[in-house]
Amino acid sequence: MTDIFFYSIKVALCLGIVYLFYIVALRRLTFYTANRWFLGTGSVLALFIPLASYIPFLQIREVNNVPSINALLGWNKVQVLLLDPSQSNSFWQDGVNLISIIFLVGTAILGSKLLMQLVAFYRIRHSASLLKDGAVKIYQVNKPIAPFSFGNHIFLNQQLLEPYEIRQVIDHEQVHVRQKHTLDVLWMECLLVFNWYNPFAWLLKQAVRENLEFIVDREVLLQDYSDKKGYQYLLLKIIGLSNVSIANPFNISSLKTRIHMMNRKPSNAGARGIYFLVLPMLILLTFTFCNRNQEDASPVKTAKGLRETQLNQNLIEKNMQINKINVQPDSLFTVELGSGKKEKYNLSDKKDDDLFEVRYDQLPPPPPPIVIKPLGNNVFEVDYNTGKKETYNLNNKSEAEIFRKKVPPPQTPVPASKDIDGE
Repeated sequence: MTDIFFYSIKVALCLGIVYLFYIVALRRLTFYTANRWFLGTGSVLALFIPLASYIPFLQIREVNNVPSINALLGWNKVQVLLLDPSQSNSFWQDGVNLISIIFLVGTAILGSKLLMQLVAFYRIRHSASLLKDGAVKIYQVNKPIAPFSFGNHIFLNQQLLEPYEIRQVIDHEQVHVRQKHTLDVLWMECLLVFNWYNPFAWLLKQAVRENLEFIVDREVLLQDYSDKKGYQYLLLKIIGLSNVSIANPFNISSLKTRIHMMNRKPSNAGARGIYFLVLPMLILLTFTFCNRNQEDASPVKTAKGLRETQLNQNLIEKNMQINKINVQPDSLFTVELGSGKKEKYNLSDKKDDDLFEVRYDQLPPPPPPIVIKPLGNNVFEVDYNTGKKETYNLNNKSEAEIFRKKVPPPQTPVPASKDIDGE
């Protein structure tokens, strides 16, 4: 759950950067098709860039004596400290679990809503009358709704439109169909299902839909018969009608913004140079989320940190194929080999324990707990110096085996010498 939690934070940051770059640098430009590709590709890459830390060849070493670079690449150092079980406590874990439950509930609600919207669309299509069949199907809907398209289907109510307006509406919706704008809409809806907690996901959805309308408005106004003022009045006429939210409604987006962009002069071709900033931004984001093999770094002063340092020093010296050993709670170990392969061992399992010992030698003893409290009936409570508590029933063979592995035998205290003069 913790990995998913931090992955979600990274995705949220990436979506925020994509949206802010669009608003600050691209939205004012009239390169609407290029902006469509930026928003679509950027939102997809936002899901994959945070996974860079799991790609072995992208893992980089910390650059010594270059503070500015280390500051840019410092995300994972923060993450490692937060994820270190020795520095966390049950309150932190409970908080992560609660957030995860809220996330799943929100995802289920948004997923159900999307499903209901799809069902509503198919009900409208079932009740509508087919006006024109072919590659693009046109339907008559006897409801006071704005014209819209979904896939290769166009829906409108002819009773609400003048004959010359019907042509403009169909031309408008055919651009949506021809350029497959439904894919953009569905992608943003799916993205929102899993990122509903992120305000930038909602803003991106609005930006994508708005930009699609900019594209269509431009294409309609390029027609020889098109009347810009009449087209704008048509938008004003339909703006109050209800929409089908999952479709491409004719009257979506701010009317004021759309009219402003219609009247805007085309951007200078030289302004396309700003898109060359996208690649460096993506590279920087990718390496920001990469793990680092830190050189000359001081080990974390915790029981886990000391043990992990000892493991890496002892075992890597004896086994050159080992790159790193990660120690996790409950006797779980992950061995990262130089080839990039990862092996996982549960040392509570005798089979895994024996296999680990055969391959990589015996483990050093675990850090001692602070207190071992007898609770009676051969039951003991172990209080570690990390604040973690564990209870073992030594009458149970498997628990007794784990207890012997994790808890070193107590040393026999040396009896104090008697004072001869005191006798």
